[in-house]
Amino acid sequence: MKIYPGEPLNILHTIGLKTMYPIVRCQIDFAQPLNNRRLKQAVQLVGEVVPQIFGRYDLEQNAFIVEQVNPDNMVQTIDMDMQPDALPLDFLQGPQLMLYLQTRRENCQRLTIIISHILSDGAGFKELLYLLVDCYNRGASAVVGQHNDQRIVLVQTLVDQFGKMAQQVSDHPREPLFLPQLADHGTPAYYVDGIQLSAAETAQLKAIAKTQQVTLNDIFLAAFGQIIQQYSGVQDLTLACPTDMRQFFPAAEPRTLRVANFTARYNLILRDTLNLPLVQIVQNIHKQMQIFKLNKQFLQSVADLLKRAQIDSVATLQQVAEANYHVRPIAYTNFGILDADRLQFDGTAITHFILTGSFRRAPMFQVAISMFADRLTLAFNMIGSDLEYRFGMMILRQMKQNMLALMEQ
Repeated sequence: MKIYPGEPLNILHTIGLKTMYPIVRCQIDFAQPLNNRRLKQAVQLVGEVVPQIFGRYDLEQNAFIVEQVNPDNMVQTIDMDMQPDALPLDFLQGPQLMLYLQTRRENCQRLTIIISHILSDGAGFKELLYLLVDCYNRGASAVVGQHNDQRIVLVQTLVDQFGKMAQQVSDHPREPLFLPQLADHGTPAYYVDGIQLSAAETAQLKAIAKTQQVTLNDIFLAAFGQIIQQYSGVQDLTLACPTDMRQFFPAAEPRTLRVANFTARYNLILRDTLNLPLVQIVQNIHKQMQIFKLNKQFLQSVADLLKRAQIDSVATLQQVAEANYHVRPIAYTNFGILDADRLQFDGTAITHFILTGSFRRAPMFQVAISMFADRLTLAFNMIGSDLEYRFGMMILRQMKQNMLALMEQ
């Protein structure tokens, strides 16, 4: 048995486990099937760099405990009509990584990868995913000299340098965004879906951002926030915007991964935006984000947790996390760009790629945004009825339509 101590930010995603189980989820459809044996070997090799994937998470110790290394249990082949998300998943009793293979029509195959958000955030998962592909393609040579750097001192240094500059913004808005509970008694099921913009539409959206001198993220936040605000009817637009703190760290040494939780979040609060046009909301978000970025406001979400990590119990630290990083009914995440060239499993063609976060029970809702092969994807995970699922898809279609309509404003 080996014990790998956790870091304070692992605790962030242990709050609200009964409301939302903390995962990052990747679904890849292939034109041809993968080699099962090579995939298991790749998982084994990834574990040489990130051994925590084999372990269960012990909350009281804030540690990952590895009692056995068995990729056979982590790479499972299931029937085409099975829903992998409905299968038992317990990071407190089992491994932090699971892979499911399903052979679909005409010999096509789907690979679903689920990683514990207790262990890693989305950016860390992307690094692990690239390593998995490299191990599949090149075998043991892919992990030679590889090292995983999850030192919390990287975050602590930021807090020491900029923490006092962070503008204090509550993580608990007085009127949070929400979606209405539909009058529907359908049987809840697991849904994973999204819409993908064409390469031309994605390029058009980039041109809109450039013309308006804002970021794509500003546009995503504004379009999503405005739609939800119209349904909830609250006066203020409040959203938490995750940010990857790795961008502020010193450059990693060669062959060094950072598979860990290094995400904090900005807490946006825009007053009296209910009746504003989208183009104005985009500008308001851009201005507030510029101030927040300058002041490193995101550090507020993690600074108190780091300060108290050495002296308080895990239970107390969970309360600190709840105060500064709680699970909101409406959530937003942007996984950024996925490098399609680094996701080629020995040249096997990818026909569809979708990256999402945790499952939420409707009317809770999270939009997950990513870019793959020059195409933007808007997606969500949901536990809900068929009507709630269709409502979620309608939100994404409206979001796309509103964003592209900015060209006309």
